[in-house]
This record gives sequence, structure tokens and C-alpha cells, in this order.
Amino acid sequence: MTDIDSTQVRTLVVDDSDFFAEMTAETLANEHGMDAVARNSGSEGLKLLSEQEFDCIVSDYEMPGMNGLEFLRAVRRKFSDIPFILLTGRGDEEIASEAIAAGVADYLMKLKVVEDREYERLANRIRSVVAQRRAQQKYELLVNNSPDVIAHISHDGTIAAANPAMADLLDRDRPDLVDEDVTDVMDASVAEMRLEKGREAIESGDLTSNEDAYGDGSSTTSSSPSTSGATGTRSR
Repeated sequence: MTDIDSTQVRTLVVDDSDFFAEMTAETLANEHGMDAVARNSGSEGLKLLSEQEFDCIVSDYEMPGMNGLEFLRAVRRKFSDIPFILLTGRGDEEIASEAIAAGVADYLMKLKVVEDREYERLANRIRSVVAQRRAQQKYELLVNNSPDVIAHISHDGTIAAANPAMADLLDRDRPDLVDEDVTDVMDASVAEMRLEKGREAIESGDLTSNEDAYGDGSSTTSSSPSTSGATGTRSR
């Protein structure tokens, strides 16, 4: 992965207004150095997404045929985690709530972007959400290729994610570990000790570590807090 400021960001702009879509794409390209492409409907956007790769999508909410929320849901079904910024015509809390539930990265008031020419703010938000996604992808790559046993454990003790090393240690398939209680898949006393350290990490905001025995011998387990209220555990 490369630094977000040193690589061009590919952005798909979708709006039923040809004028707004083209103006936004041209502004992002000419003034902010992005590779931006405009389309005029959600269906056109989905077709292009199936043919080309993009780092971010910027879409209007009010569009005929397929509105921005429906487009967002279709993107999530077919293309997973591409950052999606929704432009709304009004401050509707219900729309915002539905967009968040559907996995929107951010939403902005369209009138502010158009009338106040807040394209710099839009460009900054695009760079921010793309940087977050790239950082997450880099983290997942490192975790998945690490020989250490790494898991993401929710506060209630259920496994949110596990790397291949953990699946191998437990002789389980990775998908089967998700949502399992950690005390059900490993020695309960060791699991409880690690959970306690994880909760301490969440409460203090600091990294914690302890030594215990599991598998073929002793291991050192580090627990670090995450913004989701869960803890990442790493054993070696």
C-alpha cells in the first residue's frame, strides 16, 4: 500500500444531473488531482464498477429509478467495502440512520457542496475514507500472514475475527470461529484470563500482556483496545 497523498484516487461520481456529475468529477480531477469518472444513474454506476476498480464512490441520494440508498445497498452486496459518500438534499435523520446501517462512509449536504463550493471538503473526506480503507486492508494483510495467533474479540467474549494461525491452532475453519464464544473453543480458564486482560485494555486504553499456557507450550498474549469496543489479542 502507498501513502494516500502520493497516489491518485479513483472516484466514481453518480448523479442523475449530468451537469452536477460532470462538474464534480472535473473539479475533483482538475483541482484535487483525482481520477474521477461521472455516471448518471445507479445502474450505470454498477455496470462501471463491474468493469473497473474504484477507490471511492460519491453519490446523490435523490435519483429516479434507484436512489442513493438503494445504490449503496447494491454496492455493498456486490462490491463489499468500497468507501461510499452520500450527498443528501436535506438533513433527514431517518435517511442518515438508514445510510449508516447500510455501511455509508460519510454523508454531506449536497447544497453546501454546490452553493458554497465545498469541493475541498468533499475531496478531503474522499481522501480520508480511502486512507482508512487502505490502512485496514494493510492491517488485514499483515494479520492474515502473521505466524502469531491473532483474534478480534468482542467485549462479551465472542470472536469477531480470527487469523489463519488461530484457526490452525484450534483446528477449525476461520468462518466457523466467528460469533463463537472464545471460552467454547479453547481452555476456559485461559480464555477467561485473556478476556479479563482484554477488558482491562478497553477500560485503560493501553496495551496489556500476560503469560499463560495453551497448545504446545507457554505463550505471551498481548491485548490492545479497538474503537469498536472490542479487543485484539495476539499470542506468540
